[in-house]
Amino acid sequence: MASSAEVRIVATTRVPLLHQPPPHLEHLPLRRLPSLVESLKSSLADAIAVFFPLAGKLTYLPFTGDVVIDCSLSAVGDGVVFLEAEAYGDARVLSGAERHDVPAFLRFVPSLEAPEPPAPVFAVQATRFVDGGGVAVGVAAHHAVADLPTANLLRRTWQHHDTTTLELESHRVAHIKNRIGEVNQAATTASPGTNRRPLPSTLVAISALIWSSVIRARSSQPNDSPGDDACAHLVFLADCRPWLDRPVDAAYFGNCVRGCVAEAAAWDLADPRSGVLRARDAIEKAVDGFLERPMEAFDKWLDSVGALLRQPGFVAVTASPRFPAYAAADLGWGAPSRVEFVSESAPEGMMVVTGGRKKASVQVSACLSPEHMDAFRSLVLDW
Repeated sequence: MASSAEVRIVATTRVPLLHQPPPHLEHLPLRRLPSLVESLKSSLADAIAVFFPLAGKLTYLPFTGDVVIDCSLSAVGDGVVFLEAEAYGDARVLSGAERHDVPAFLRFVPSLEAPEPPAPVFAVQATRFVDGGGVAVGVAAHHAVADLPTANLLRRTWQHHDTTTLELESHRVAHIKNRIGEVNQAATTASPGTNRRPLPSTLVAISALIWSSVIRARSSQPNDSPGDDACAHLVFLADCRPWLDRPVDAAYFGNCVRGCVAEAAAWDLADPRSGVLRARDAIEKAVDGFLERPMEAFDKWLDSVGALLRQPGFVAVTASPRFPAYAAADLGWGAPSRVEFVSESAPEGMMVVTGGRKKASVQVSACLSPEHMDAFRSLVLDW
């Protein structure tokens, strides 16, 4: 795909940790980029004064073998990198396209790469679109200090797979839940003794549809068709904070999650009618297992998930429909036209699920091989 935007960095500054915004910058006209940039810098200064690890450096301590966030004065004194840039392209095309223009998106977000530690953990880039107006605000945050890297357009994205964003409106989400209920009722009628189940939560319903659709899309390719005994795995994250014996307060800033793994036979998930039901059952079983033992293997789950990444049946769902991505990314100018949440090195099969643009809608950003993407999209939207 030809890139639809060219980006030129016009300035690089650093925002000091303890800078306070002057009173005359409290209300700024948005017609001029300098005013907009100064407003963003002032807000950033306030933010890092509270969440000071964002201004630190990721550092290795050879005498202990630990990797730490260095928040000493020498580390935070330089402040956070803030890039100002100009883009030549149409912001409406980029923000409205279902399939991502990866080369263009990459230019809107600063890099945190460093040849060796210490390395920055946070950076911001504001890019003004010269043709037609619009601003992209890219925020890079290392996973050591935040759950997910974020951007109002896109964080460094998956370069070896297709990425597509689908928005499921509220009526579509309700339809998916109700259809799962209908399929479950039919199975109950056909098999006496089978218990009726309540409608699944939004996360379970969407995750079940995504998982089944990925397996079916892969099964449509002869070389990717699962064997009779093939297992498929879905990984999703559970919040462990409510289960800590010394609870953290609402101001806690950082990671406290554990991966949960749902497992099912790939052939069951690929069934056109009952596949989503099988996926729901496996996901709810994994949720029940977490609730019974929420802190089990808390410090080892990444190793077990790492082994699954190399398996052909791997799918992962990150974030949550409960996270109001567009409200959270409102910088005072109204909700942005596009918000994407991605990882620095997301594998094929990664799905990012958040609240969408519209009320009660759900946004799904899918990373799949090009030969599977069209089938996946149709399966999700037409089920």
